[in-house]
Amino acid sequence: ADAATLTGRVVDAVTGKGLPSASVLVSGSKLGVATNNLGYFELNGIPEGTVQLTVQMIGYQSQSARVHVPAREEVVFKLQPQPIQFDGIVVTALRESQMRSDLSQPTDYLRVPELLSENWLNVGEALERQGNVFIKDYGDLAAPKTVSMRGSTEGQVLVLLDGNRLNLPQGGGVDFSTLPLEGMDHMEITRGASSALYGSDAVAGVINLIPAGADGGPKVGVTTTLGSFGLKRLALHAGRRLGKVGLWLTGARIKSLGDYPYTASDGKKAVRKNNDYDGTQFLGGASYAMGASGKLSLLLHTFDKDQGDPGMLGYESQTARKKEKRRFVSLHFERQFRRSVEWSGAVYHNGYDQRYSEPAYGINSKHLNGVTGLQTQVSWSRGNDLSFVAGYEFRSESLNSSDVGRRHQDLHGLFLLSRFGFSSVQNQPGARARVSKLYFIPILRMDHYSGRTTELNPRLGIVYSLAERGKITLRGNVGRSFRMPSFFDLYWPASAWSAGNPDLKPEVGITYDGGAIWQIPLGTNSAGGLSQFLALEVTYFANRMRDLILWAADDNGIWKPQNVAMANVQGVETQAQWNWIPAGLTLQVSHTLMKAENATKGSPYYGKLLIYRPRNITNVRLVVHRGIARVDAVFRRVDRRFTTEDNTKSLPAYSTLDLTAEVTAKLWGLRIPLRAGVYNLLDRRFEVISGYPVPGRQFRFTFGLEQ
Repeated sequence: ADAATLTGRVVDAVTGKGLPSASVLVSGSKLGVATNNLGYFELNGIPEGTVQLTVQMIGYQSQSARVHVPAREEVVFKLQPQPIQFDGIVVTALRESQMRSDLSQPTDYLRVPELLSENWLNVGEALERQGNVFIKDYGDLAAPKTVSMRGSTEGQVLVLLDGNRLNLPQGGGVDFSTLPLEGMDHMEITRGASSALYGSDAVAGVINLIPAGADGGPKVGVTTTLGSFGLKRLALHAGRRLGKVGLWLTGARIKSLGDYPYTASDGKKAVRKNNDYDGTQFLGGASYAMGASGKLSLLLHTFDKDQGDPGMLGYESQTARKKEKRRFVSLHFERQFRRSVEWSGAVYHNGYDQRYSEPAYGINSKHLNGVTGLQTQVSWSRGNDLSFVAGYEFRSESLNSSDVGRRHQDLHGLFLLSRFGFSSVQNQPGARARVSKLYFIPILRMDHYSGRTTELNPRLGIVYSLAERGKITLRGNVGRSFRMPSFFDLYWPASAWSAGNPDLKPEVGITYDGGAIWQIPLGTNSAGGLSQFLALEVTYFANRMRDLILWAADDNGIWKPQNVAMANVQGVETQAQWNWIPAGLTLQVSHTLMKAENATKGSPYYGKLLIYRPRNITNVRLVVHRGIARVDAVFRRVDRRFTTEDNTKSLPAYSTLDLTAEVTAKLWGLRIPLRAGVYNLLDRRFEVISGYPVPGRQFRFTFGLEQ
């Protein structure tokens, strides 16, 4: 018989997105191929006539279909995901779609609907109970919550909203308590040096928040939450698709008295005062489908809050106030050409206004940040063994501050990524296909800051995977990263006590990491689906930082920032997950062991551990999900944190236990979610950051109606 070529695509049956690295097999032969990063495949050498194709992919139910060759049109397989919450398609690590177990960089995939079922009110609260990140929590709901990964400062973690930058030129990192969970689909947390793709601030990694859009979640709904310390919350969401147009909007109003009891370091008990909070947030947008291969999306986000600022213990204030607001808008487009080229881009603006007043001391400061950006990229792939991604970014950053005046800088960035190697799909009749892959991933990015510096950041990744009944992945990376000095570091006004330093250089890091993932099916049910599943992940990392910016007093007693500090950070990240699918049970355990020490030779603190870098962080999460009911238990233990550079003072280790339950009833065509949670069940009184006590035991109850 004559040989022919068959083309097609494999997509997720729920999301409609292409599935990369799925195995497409011709039954009764040794023919097989893997899909590319867009989910497309091309099978050559198929005999003409009727053949049976089988598609296999870990985390999805296999699917078979009889196809006539040559086919008149492309064959499309829609795979149903299995209830295994480990793998997922991510875009952050390589700026193109890949399964997280096929990446050279460790990446976590967090599904936001599951976090909402635990009654968290913002991204900061949700991340605080996740492994491999450390949240610097300055109090309760109203307090700032910043992220540290692998011993980083908060400014060394890049935060994105749908791929667009949220970090501000003012500096200090992103406050995750200002970021909503409502309207989000998932979060991607990529750990390790990422400046080769994203430029400044991506020293320790990248956190990307992905909105759900018009197709995610219920069409119309309302939820209300009541909780401890005067907490009240009302949230609304709506979404609808009208032909090619999708519209969606989520919004929430949150108020809290914040008058929680605490125990001071001298043992005295008191109540936190001037800690009220009133916040409003919206996230929404619109989309337009440009045929079957393109989409135009608009994203809008606003955030407003007015809160009291009680300050640090010992320096409390009864009159200080903080007001902040964010105005974010982006327009994103993507277009596929044939089966191998994708062009995408975005324009966006992020405006953030911070105001602080303290009438008792006559303080009234304001900082208006503005970031306007444009980014575009083109990706091309040939099969599953060769792909390129090239892109350009322009960013204009400005700050109008009562402290540092008007400041501005422009950025031009170029990057190029290549992924090449080989993959082999060996079709084995009567058994799962044997799929092996080996890829090298070199990346290079150049960033030019107007009038300041040009930075060149390379990275090399390597990943090998072998999948048959289970899957093992071996991976490693080495790369350079950097963080530009903030406007506060550069231009803080000179006084008798302090001054900025316009001659500062960027902070620079060299990162190495390597590790493995094992995905192990432990059993099957009578229908051939998985009944038990085990995943293990381990990563060793080392980061050598130089030119760290440190504020210190000079010979005249004036505090100035200088590029004087060096640091060495190394550690091991481990994760394990076990699913018992018939029982709806999931057990997740994660642990980070880390040593972050001062490596500044000649410093009196040489060899000392860096402040607020716990040596051990352990997370255990148990989930039971049966039918309409779900119960979550989360235990977290954080080691002691040194609070002084000479390591003579520290905060003790702390542990928390949270229990939440959700029941979703159905009545008259409506979904009625009922949620209850008790947080810090053991009523531990502690401080994550010295001088800022966190609440003890809290209760929250949520009632909703959804269509």
